Amino acid sequence: MIASETMRWLRKLFKRKLPNPACPEPSTIRMQGEQLHIVLAADFGYQDKVLTTLKSILYHQSNVQFYLLNNHDYPDDWFQNVNAEIEPLNAHIQNVPILQDWAEQNFKTIEHISQATFYRYFIPQKIQAAKVLYLDSDLIVNGDLSAFYQTDLGTNFVAAVKDNFTEFHHGVMNFNAGVLLINNDLWRQENIFQAAFQLHATQPEKLIDADQSVLNILFEGRWKIMSYNENYQVGWEYMARRKGFLSTLPKTPPLIVHYNTALKPWHEKHPKGLDMYRQLWWFYHHLTFDELRQRHRAAH
Repeated sequence: MIASETMRWLRKLFKRKLPNPACPEPSTIRMQGEQLHIVLAADFGYQDKVLTTLKSILYHQSNVQFYLLNNHDYPDDWFQNVNAEIEPLNAHIQNVPILQDWAEQNFKTIEHISQATFYRYFIPQKIQAAKVLYLDSDLIVNGDLSAFYQTDLGTNFVAAVKDNFTEFHHGVMNFNAGVLLINNDLWRQENIFQAAFQLHATQPEKLIDADQSVLNILFEGRWKIMSYNENYQVGWEYMARRKGFLSTLPKTPPLIVHYNTALKPWHEKHPKGLDMYRQLWWFYHHLTFDELRQRHRAAH
């Protein structure tokens, strides 16, 4: 019953067709404005997911500087080839390798999350931009990110979205660390890099969600709450319907769709009730750079 209700809700939500790269609407591509600094983090085994996230962003806008935090396993040719594809879209991706000395500490994480999740600690050390948008690579962007990026952070460390799963399972209201608009100057000023590693060493028993717990402890009372539109965590619709939290479900297709549980859209056993979200991920995955360039040319 839950699955069929969820499918009806998703069909209503996605009553418009999936995006069509051959028939763009010029108003749906942001060609000008402030450059976005977007940080991704993944090992080479996840590079096809990185490209899916990247293509979903460039489907909706140009003028983006990407940074890819990694453990030295991406060949230089990979960056050269990707940049050759995206530079006509006024975009560039920078290789940001992370030293492996810290990895010997063998920080504990959740089974379906790799050690790459800790790379975000290095953002203030490796990237000089005053503000950056960190995105996990198990998500797609379904619209223009500019308004979200221009959010005034004030004295907050991040703008983020509540993690419903953490609240549901542990009774704690934390933010989900897979989408973070980061006050990078403040992270440097408060030496978050050092504070995060120190917390791992001194309070490991408190870190139920690995680095997400660390950042929530460090930023308690100083994070700006965003709507679920900026980080919709796929799978929540099951729990929301079961527990009567229908008001937390999005009324329009979310700006960012985050597949943050162990059930990923590229897995064969993805729940049938979430087929619409799965199709959305595969749309951007199969999108070619030629189609992206064609879409941007038509928008000029």
